Amino acid sequence: MSDGTASGTHQVWAHGVEGASVRDANLLVVGDYLYFVNSDAEHGSELWRTDGSDNGATFFADVVPGPAGSDPTVNLNWIDDARSVAQWRGSVYFTAQTTGEGAELWRADAETGLGLQRVADLYPGATGSDPTSLTVIGDQLYFIATRPDVGREVFKAVDDVAPHVVGASFQPSSVGRGVIQIRLSEAVRLDAAADPILIHRTGGSTPATPPSFQTSYDAATHTLTLTSTSDWPDGDYRLTIAANSLTDASGNPLADDFTFDFFVLAGDANRDRAVDFHDLVVLAQNYNTTGGKTWADGDFTGDGNVDFYDLVVLSQRYNSTLPAPAPTAAAPAMRFLSSSPIARPKPVARTMSVVAKIARVSAQHPVGQKNNRPNPSGGRR
Repeated sequence: MSDGTASGTHQVWAHGVEGASVRDANLLVVGDYLYFVNSDAEHGSELWRTDGSDNGATFFADVVPGPAGSDPTVNLNWIDDARSVAQWRGSVYFTAQTTGEGAELWRADAETGLGLQRVADLYPGATGSDPTSLTVIGDQLYFIATRPDVGREVFKAVDDVAPHVVGASFQPSSVGRGVIQIRLSEAVRLDAAADPILIHRTGGSTPATPPSFQTSYDAATHTLTLTSTSDWPDGDYRLTIAANSLTDASGNPLADDFTFDFFVLAGDANRDRAVDFHDLVVLAQNYNTTGGKTWADGDFTGDGNVDFYDLVVLSQRYNSTLPAPAPTAAAPAMRFLSSSPIARPKPVARTMSVVAKIARVSAQHPVGQKNNRPNPSGGRR
């Protein structure tokens, strides 16, 4: 990688396998990645990509498992603009060849590289249609290929790939409030006539009023955000999105119904389903600091500060826990944006001064008593 200067030029990847070879003519930037063809003893010649960071190169698609490889072509440098890789509607499309089918168009999920499949066998047999010049114009993917009945012509790809969830997270923002983010593989739209998106309590008493939330969608990042608009009591919850609730530009619904389990527990800074000394340590380390603080820092009221009001929240639930959720049936593997508790910090000396306040705070604000601090957005907490 280089910024055009000698000092700004450095190696971003070294395969480390004897006999490995990267073709210098096969480099192409698509989306956030640089795609290239690499050949090694394990995979043969296959498609790889890098985000430009140290150790950021990863094996993308194994069309022909084993050392033979599929010999994909990323950029035919002897033909003007003969791009053979393109990203379209959440998938990466590229040209690769197999012994029995020749060079044809293949695709895989742009986020994970999973879901590898041949798009079409335009030229049956070992000859192959040799797709080139993959180009996205507007919202369509075009390419040049050879078919026996028409010769070499321009073709338009047909999108029959269902969108799917690639990541989900819940982040508490204040007592009983939080934000759920669902990241999709491609751009989608919410179908108002389809089954609604639902959140319900999965353990303990059922609230008289179902949890309410508002939705927003970021088309640039393909992220659906659900923000609570009512207080959600401490407990376990499940988000359910019916497959027909979200569709892509071609009308393809989600591949399957999607469920996401999460929990709400005020005062649980490290998100380990318990309010205890470890959370008190977090709060103590940030006590009497203002501005820029988050739930993970001990800001349980959502005002950006860590102060007495947050200590009240913690003290009201001190030594409370949520039991482990009941096991559920195995679901398809997915990568969560945040899937493990925050690391527990080591206690510091000032912690004990805050510990001494717990008894006083607990006596003044018994469990169940509301924090009467004015809400900056109006009303009272």
